[in-house]
Amino acid sequence: MSSLGPKALHLQTLTQAGFPVPAFICFDAEALQTLPISEIASQAHSQLKAASYAVRSAALTEDTGNSSMAGQFHTELEIAPEKLEDAINLVLSDARTKFGDLKQFSIIIQTCLTPEWSGVIFTRHPSGKRQTVIEYANGLGEALVSGTLKPQRQEWFRTEAKPSISEPDLTTALDQSLNIEKLFGHPQDIEWAIQNGVWYVLQSRPITTISKQDALALNYLDAHLPTGEEFLFEQTELSEIAQRPGTLMLDLLKRIYQHDGPIYNVYKSFGLTYQETDFLRVIGNQLFIDRNAELHGLLPSYEYKQKNGIPTPQPVRGEGVITSMKNLWRLNHLKFPKAELKEVELEAENHPLPQTDLATALTEFMRVYELIFTVNFCAQHSKIHTSSTQVEQPFIQLEENLIGNSLDLGDATPFVERGSSSKPDPVTFEWLRESGRKLTVRHIGRLRRLVLAINQDALHCTFDELLTGTADTSTINIRREAYEAGKQFTFHGPLTNIPDAGSGKGRLGISPGCVEGILVDVNGIDSVKDPILYTDLLTPDLAQHFPRIKGLVSNQGGLLSHLAILAREHHIPSIVLGDMTAKPALGASLKIDGSTGEYSLIDIDKNA
Repeated sequence: MSSLGPKALHLQTLTQAGFPVPAFICFDAEALQTLPISEIASQAHSQLKAASYAVRSAALTEDTGNSSMAGQFHTELEIAPEKLEDAINLVLSDARTKFGDLKQFSIIIQTCLTPEWSGVIFTRHPSGKRQTVIEYANGLGEALVSGTLKPQRQEWFRTEAKPSISEPDLTTALDQSLNIEKLFGHPQDIEWAIQNGVWYVLQSRPITTISKQDALALNYLDAHLPTGEEFLFEQTELSEIAQRPGTLMLDLLKRIYQHDGPIYNVYKSFGLTYQETDFLRVIGNQLFIDRNAELHGLLPSYEYKQKNGIPTPQPVRGEGVITSMKNLWRLNHLKFPKAELKEVELEAENHPLPQTDLATALTEFMRVYELIFTVNFCAQHSKIHTSSTQVEQPFIQLEENLIGNSLDLGDATPFVERGSSSKPDPVTFEWLRESGRKLTVRHIGRLRRLVLAINQDALHCTFDELLTGTADTSTINIRREAYEAGKQFTFHGPLTNIPDAGSGKGRLGISPGCVEGILVDVNGIDSVKDPILYTDLLTPDLAQHFPRIKGLVSNQGGLLSHLAILAREHHIPSIVLGDMTAKPALGASLKIDGSTGEYSLIDIDKNA
């Protein structure tokens, strides 16, 4: 087993692979315990012959896959040759203080650059998003990683065009960072510098907040998401009722939303112009909704854009302006058809379901789903006319022993009744929606029984294949294998290539999670129950307080600084206020969101 720390081993690997690394020499734990410091300094200068040196830690516990210990050991920079012995002694003394001896420690002595630019690249966003994140500043990178300044920052989806920045030129940095990730086989945290126009890598370590499975999932998304266009895919209510649709379920959804299908007919009955759009997206066998394509069905001139960090429909296209305006007007002047709502009750009374063939059962389902969607649509817009949220109608009862709880053909879970078992008087839309859900489960159950009687692999066929007997065994096998392969991932939306614009107030979330507490400085940590620590700078020494605080608020600092890395590893929600955000007063009761960078004051009296 090597007595060199991972940081040193990573530099050796990078050098052997041909990456531009400033010249260095390593001394392992054994050498540090046997050689005089003067001999170590002499060997280093004899080999490197540099005008200026950096002496850096390489603890055996540092930069591992589980813990970075970022910034927790002493570093000496810009050391003249005659001062090298003193610098080594300072680094080793710090290690002895932390470890008690040098058995778990090694050091790197390296030519110290005088760069025009320095920075950090996370080849994947540290919160597990798809973006590559890069932060940079003029001069040495120590101020950036130590959190004493607010760096410039760019985010880049690697499947899209690289950021266009005149100075510095980040093209080499981004290209090389992906090659380094490939070399180590995992997303990397890379420190770099540019001197005389040449890009150098100073160190590379694994991003500890991204697991191997997470990394595989991100690579899968890069290979299966669109490129060269803006997109926003989300998991909506439709995704909830058909989370992992097979071929047959996806075919049924397309029929529901097709021209002259149930959705089209309901919209038409309300005077709305609806255009069929292809908005269903299956990624890793999970159902996502293309929100822009879905939006164009009713509002063709609208698209989702970032507004205060939230995707919001906005009129941005000239196409379909008149249709969009008419549909918006009608949506705000709806009149609900109580006669059509009563048909849900009449349909429910018509049971048991008659024995029939698959084609007839499918036609019956489409007719019934039109009634069901009418109820759901009316319930969704019932706030427009408060008096319409109640419909005089008898209590609806269905047979027992229903199987499933949603629209999903593959849902075979025991049916669970929702809401009260007693009849509301008068019947509400909520009650009608539950009755509609029962009708859905009832008819889906019949379809499931009929299709499985035809073919045990029917869930991987289309309805046309089942009705015409043209289902091909090899095609079914390919679909089944693809469906099973997708089960290895679980994605959480939204999936998008539009970077989060944030609040526009300079705030930055650097460690995810929401927490409430009292804002205090270092001296007040032990004086309150749930302290949230305020600091001007994200300096690594603040990590010693993590066991005693609930969250962290800083005036300055970057997403990729050492303390931000440690906060994520220790699950401490943290935010940076930035230049344009007023500092809340010490003693204030706060709620902070480490994902968005937002904070809000809590009314203590209201929560009392």
